[in-house]
Amino acid sequence: MAYRRSAILEAINRINYTLAFGSIEMDMRDGEIRVRTVVEGTGDLGGPMIERAMASNLKTTSRYLAALLAIGFGNAAPEAVIELAERGEETKLQ
Repeated sequence: MAYRRSAILEAINRINYTLAFGSIEMDMRDGEIRVRTVVEGTGDLGGPMIERAMASNLKTTSRYLAALLAIGFGNAAPEAVIELAERGEETKLQ
């Protein structure tokens, strides 16, 4: 996957451009990818705020994980990441 990091970075950039809250990041040293989520609200951090942030994070991860794997370990092109993510789970990516 190391040789595909630049392709994955391009895909992540394309994804981030569409995200309203949060981002996807990659550590160039080891290829680790993480999803950051914004916590909205004022006042004390409460259970409902944390639940919304976690749900948003998991939804973003679920939506883009298979597409990023297809780019990193397969032959998918980074410019297709949004299209791949929109296909859903019932469609094979390779």
